[in-house]
Amino acid sequence: MRFGFVMSTLLLATLSHAQTTEPAAAPSETPAESIGRIQERNMVDLGYLLPQGRLALNAYANVYTEAYEIKQNSTPDSKVASIGNRVGIELSYGIFDSLNIAAGVSYVPMRKTEEQITDLSAESRGWEEPTVGLQYRVLTQSESAPFDIVLGLNYSPKTEDLKYATFTSDGTPARGGDKTSFDLGFYRRTSTGELALVLNHVSLGKTEGKSASGLTEITGKATGTTSVMGTGQFPFNDKVFVRGGLGATHNQETETTSATVSSIESYGTLDFLAGMRIVVIPDRAMVDLAISAQAPVKTDIEVNEGGTIKEMTSAARANFLAGVKFLY
Repeated sequence: MRFGFVMSTLLLATLSHAQTTEPAAAPSETPAESIGRIQERNMVDLGYLLPQGRLALNAYANVYTEAYEIKQNSTPDSKVASIGNRVGIELSYGIFDSLNIAAGVSYVPMRKTEEQITDLSAESRGWEEPTVGLQYRVLTQSESAPFDIVLGLNYSPKTEDLKYATFTSDGTPARGGDKTSFDLGFYRRTSTGELALVLNHVSLGKTEGKSASGLTEITGKATGTTSVMGTGQFPFNDKVFVRGGLGATHNQETETTSATVSSIESYGTLDFLAGMRIVVIPDRAMVDLAISAQAPVKTDIEVNEGGTIKEMTSAARANFLAGVKFLY
């Protein structure tokens, strides 16, 4: 998303209680025995994997916003805001209790970037790259293991060149390059809830494309992001589970160039998450609601427009998600 957003921005600028009651542990029960009492898994678990032979359908929709302030010689020059929405569907299957595979597609009905002073705007819509992935539980929480360890791998191949929007022609949301995501998650279930720590790295391949008008070619060097997120989820009752999380993201330097414009970008954020999962039919259906936000702690975006140097400062970003999941 950020690649198309930055390029659209360049053209316009000059152009995310009540606890479940458990019987009191007997005085002789050890901590290991207490862990053993809560091994039954639930589809709302943060680290949930499908049992062997089961199929899951996950459908979701989200709305996201992002804003920038552009400065020239440290003087405010303009402000740019972006808003978009996305709908998607994912199918996953349990090959084994410890190994799941998945495939998904998503569509962007609208992504709009607007220069707030001139009122110029650029819009994108269309399909994003499909995603295939797998999850493997390498360690299962037990009397001798304090948590689950789950590895995740997702890959989105390049399906088309980038077609970035201008204020005269609509673009598409495909980024014009492949993407690979690696996850390492630690999940601990207790009698009062679940704790998770997830490390993630996203590798973004080289991007190639043109403006929607076809007049300007653009390339982006390979880059990536690294993040960590800690999350806690606790039962409000036997059907509603609330969660909150705190993390951080580091985005490696990104360089994009065209015939007249080039940019160098790197930034870091603090990440916040709040949400709930609602069981509709036990072990069959649930609703997932979440809001996440990113607050920049370091933003360096330098834009060279034919020799004129401008700086872009990122404001907070937000994402709102609603999804439903069915197990078969």
